[in-house]
Amino acid sequence: MVGKIEFTADYNSRVRILDISYDQIDTPLPTNAAPVLIDYILTDTDGQSDTAQLAIHTPDQTITGTAGIDNISGGALNDKITGDEGNDILSGNDGHDVISGGQGDDTINGGTGQDYLNGGDGNDTINGGADADYLAGDAGDDLLDGGTGNDVLLGGDGSDQLYGGAGNDRIEGGFGDDTLVGGAGSDILKGDAGDDTFIFDAQDTLIDGGAHIDTLNLLSGDNLDLSVLSNDVIQNMEVIDLTQNGDHTITGITAQDVLDMTDAGNTLTIMGDSADNVALEDGAGAWETTSTSTIDGHTYNVYHNSEDTSMTLYVETAITVI
Repeated sequence: MVGKIEFTADYNSRVRILDISYDQIDTPLPTNAAPVLIDYILTDTDGQSDTAQLAIHTPDQTITGTAGIDNISGGALNDKITGDEGNDILSGNDGHDVISGGQGDDTINGGTGQDYLNGGDGNDTINGGADADYLAGDAGDDLLDGGTGNDVLLGGDGSDQLYGGAGNDRIEGGFGDDTLVGGAGSDILKGDAGDDTFIFDAQDTLIDGGAHIDTLNLLSGDNLDLSVLSNDVIQNMEVIDLTQNGDHTITGITAQDVLDMTDAGNTLTIMGDSADNVALEDGAGAWETTSTSTIDGHTYNVYHNSEDTSMTLYVETAITVI
């Protein structure tokens, strides 16, 4: 393959304009073939780089919806299906499909195969199904479910619900107040802009809240042991919520942990009740309670640590601190 890729990113490092040109592609694409995956590295003018993957789909048949036709299903081939301005139900079934919902509140089902699914404008529901799929909600409050396989989910604009399902998924919320759930597998979760909510899973390799006030929820029976978790797994997180049903314990919290998992404000808030426990470790400095503070009807003990006086930890008073 010979050619070049030029891209333009916005302030949040999300690629908005991608210009790809090639003089030749020396990979034959037979009928009903899987997408050709090409790994490449993007490097900006400051020398920062990241890996990415380009998937080349070759459709075997193209289906375009019209007004009044709201339910379109593909077959066993690689289908390219495009909806109209209505509320469409678009299903790829077998094959490696490319499906675009267009405007309207659409339901898109990838089925089996490595599918590219784009909801377009509207509040869309997108199900990846089996295999490694690419799901993009675009504008609107969307629901994305990757299903099985190593999927990529992009929420886009709006307050989206993003579920990776089984597999090692990459999930990005985009703009809006999103909910991100990795599911089974070693997932990468990025909230980007907005007040995002993450469901904690110890298997995840990155949980990055991004900008604004982001919350990490521990579900019933979940615990968080920071003494064994790598210090770069949780980033840009402002709140840990233990208020879900059941007992929860956070162990091994040092001043360095708070600095690592929060943004530049260096402030972490832990919400919970009398069933929950938080274990503080002094580390290089000693913890001390300096005051109490009431925020949005919740009262917190305020902790500082002599290791770094710029850091503040709020722990709800009902929580047992050990």
